[in-house]
Amino acid sequence: MLLTVFDASFLVFPIVCAFLFFGPLAAIGLYDISRRIEKDIPLEQASILTAFTRHGGKQTAMMGIVLNLLMIFWLKLAMLLFALFFGLKDVNALEMVEMFLSTTETIPFLIIGGLMGGFLAVLAFMISVISFPFLLDHDADFVTAMITSSKACMVNPLTMLLWGLILVGVTALSAVTLFTALVVILPVIGHASWHAYRDLVD
Repeated sequence: MLLTVFDASFLVFPIVCAFLFFGPLAAIGLYDISRRIEKDIPLEQASILTAFTRHGGKQTAMMGIVLNLLMIFWLKLAMLLFALFFGLKDVNALEMVEMFLSTTETIPFLIIGGLMGGFLAVLAFMISVISFPFLLDHDADFVTAMITSSKACMVNPLTMLLWGLILVGVTALSAVTLFTALVVILPVIGHASWHAYRDLVD
């Protein structure tokens, strides 16, 4: 609704996709719960809620900044792409669906937008898929975390591709339910992400 107020309905899809950029950061408390269960550490609510600041807080913040910059770049890129194809005018969601179904002129827009968004999504996934659990578990800097995460993806391409597709699928499912499904999905994904990190990184 806010996007409609600000004449930016066309950003609905890019913003839904942008969730993939900050999702790993949002789940850091869940990683800490999984870490505590694995190491038999008491589950203290205050400690879990401040996990972001206690375990490599500065490096975790830097990693979060990197993902947020990627997300902002994606949104700006989406706005520029839309303006190049359709001009500086607001198009609501229903009009966009009708336009996509009734004309082939939108095909280049979808292809270019999909390629650009896909590239940024893959980049964000590679550098972050295990970065936050890694920083929570090690005294390391965010660059080392990104390199470790990228190496894990390159060494296990099929496994990480499947995991990425699962994340895209659950994000799409959450979007359909206006993200209410995240109440159930996010804890499961967070717990699974911690164990994926533990299996991938020695």
